[in-house]
Amino acid sequence: MAKFTTQRSTYVDPATGETKRIPKITGNLIRANADNPEAIYNLGTFYLQDKKYEKGLELLAKSLKLKDTKETRLNLATCYKFLGNHNKAQSIIRDSIRDYPSFSLNYNNLGLMLYDFRDIPEAIKLYEKALALRPDYGDAKWNMALALNLKYFTELELGKNPPIENFQKAMNYFDARFEKSSPVKIAHHEGKLWTGEKLGEGEKLWILCEQGVGDIIQFIRYAYCFPPDKVVLHIPTDLHFLIKKEYFVTNTTEFNNDKYWIPMMSLAKYFPITDSAYIDHCAVKNKNNNNFSIGIVWKGNPDHANDANRSRMMKDFLWLAEYGSLISLQKDGKIGNIDLIKQPKLNNWVTTVNVINSLDIVVTVDTSIAHLCGAMGVPCIILIPKIGIDWRWGEIGENCIWYSSVRFARMQSMSEVKRLISEFKINNCWLDKKRLEINVNELTAKEASELGV
Repeated sequence: MAKFTTQRSTYVDPATGETKRIPKITGNLIRANADNPEAIYNLGTFYLQDKKYEKGLELLAKSLKLKDTKETRLNLATCYKFLGNHNKAQSIIRDSIRDYPSFSLNYNNLGLMLYDFRDIPEAIKLYEKALALRPDYGDAKWNMALALNLKYFTELELGKNPPIENFQKAMNYFDARFEKSSPVKIAHHEGKLWTGEKLGEGEKLWILCEQGVGDIIQFIRYAYCFPPDKVVLHIPTDLHFLIKKEYFVTNTTEFNNDKYWIPMMSLAKYFPITDSAYIDHCAVKNKNNNNFSIGIVWKGNPDHANDANRSRMMKDFLWLAEYGSLISLQKDGKIGNIDLIKQPKLNNWVTTVNVINSLDIVVTVDTSIAHLCGAMGVPCIILIPKIGIDWRWGEIGENCIWYSSVRFARMQSMSEVKRLISEFKINNCWLDKKRLEINVNELTAKEASELGV
């Protein structure tokens, strides 16, 4: 009874990893397949992939009534998750684990849900179960990397001094980014993968960019662990100006197959983390007035998996105008007739860097601007989301392991932003807790009130 005749595209079924064709969906098509659980499942799963979760939920629920399968339960739970009904999503998966204990995807997906709400130890146990059932399961290895890294950076913030081997173990799992169902792409896979060996006379290492602009900016720091004559940096052309001039930069990977290469983020396994600024030559600080200026970014890439939790509305930032002039760093942000915000023309990364360099501080959601500010040493407050926290920020604390100029407002707390900006304005620098206690008697009554002292 299949009616899938007009094919226009494909999608990947998250429950099976299979690539399937997408029909031209109409009401007649759905009605014609009303008694066909496989067809209704396919249609519902397409809507899930297309982020039309309510429609996906409706069709997957119909399919489940016609035929109970572990794949239908899994995708139905995913719809509930993205619609915000996390309890229902978890309940469906837990029941499915009971009924289908050998289905590795159940453990992986429940682990993801628990990771979002920071039950990291239990998430790790679930990934271990998924990998015990299916050792080559790329998605579970990738998710294990995120959980182990979040655990590691949280322990660092707590002062527990976890062994570096824990980070290296996590980064070994992190290599599964090239194996997961939506694999990370890199430009070249030939030649010799560098694994930490000493480079011989005349040998060079090609460092290949990967993932997003924020990741490139964060991990380019490791290129500077090598002498300039030992590396070639594969970077998008519009970011070349950020790189120290003595290093060779290209946007091509045409090199002999006997050369060493490594994906940029894999370098983290071989060098210590430092929080020093490393983009400090690309612009001259051009602050030329006494007006306190605040850069703002309220949303990230809408295609990001956690964008619904990390992005905010522009109106959420308007109250910052009481502290200074607001400058939008949002490339695609439409301000309309909001007089409180200035919108400079951000035609490229060069202009964005120059604008950032003119600011006193930046308040941003978790996106590439945060990494750029940190790498430049520009004071920046990152709004860390409540759900789906990024592994590199850890779970607690306001200080950033990676960037000394960055502070965190956990749970996207605007009261924390207010406190941090107040501390910054009083001292024109960041004020840690210990220093605040020492200097509390030197504060005016108004300053002390603003700090909540």
